[in-house]
Amino acid sequence: MSRANAWQALSTKVLPLFNGQGLRGHMEDMNELVSTWLGESYSSQAINDDLNEMLTTGLLTLSTKLAAVGDEGLANRIVEVWSFFFTTVVPYLQGVFLPVRTQWRLADADPPDVRMLTLCGFRDQILLPLSGRMVECFPRLSTDIENGRKVNDTASRLMQMLCIASGLPGPVERQKVVTSLLLDFKQTMMGSKKEAEATNRNSMALYGSRVHASS
Repeated sequence: MSRANAWQALSTKVLPLFNGQGLRGHMEDMNELVSTWLGESYSSQAINDDLNEMLTTGLLTLSTKLAAVGDEGLANRIVEVWSFFFTTVVPYLQGVFLPVRTQWRLADADPPDVRMLTLCGFRDQILLPLSGRMVECFPRLSTDIENGRKVNDTASRLMQMLCIASGLPGPVERQKVVTSLLLDFKQTMMGSKKEAEATNRNSMALYGSRVHASS
């Protein structure tokens, strides 16, 4: 089987994961397809391009689940999408592409960090396009908490998502948007900009270290 055919077969089995349908096949069979896709001769850029293409296609499926959601339900829907992505998509992709790390043969380049690429894709395709709307929904979430509504889990999941995203590498302008979004969220929840800035630094360091430690 050629590299191109192996990649096409792999994409067919993996992309349904993003739509909640699970992987189509056994993990071991997909690992074999990844090994064939890596082949004897490949470039680091080609591997990264293929991975990013798959992530772009898969994350487009997730973004459509948010497109028609109104502002009132946005926070809850983002949390649903994030929780599914972080607890299901990320670990399964790490498992499927394990041979990228264990069978990497290029001496002049490190193997792609599949977990990091996946999280960065979520930041760039899901989080950043919704950043403006998210800022507007924070006060509503804070009011719901003050009124005794059970949305603490939603708030904690949003915090997790924003802290992890703020610890990811990438262009400075993207990092600034996420950092600002995290600060806005904390300031809205805490009501104090000074306290929010202090916890912003601490949580970014904590979740940032977890991102790197888990990769």
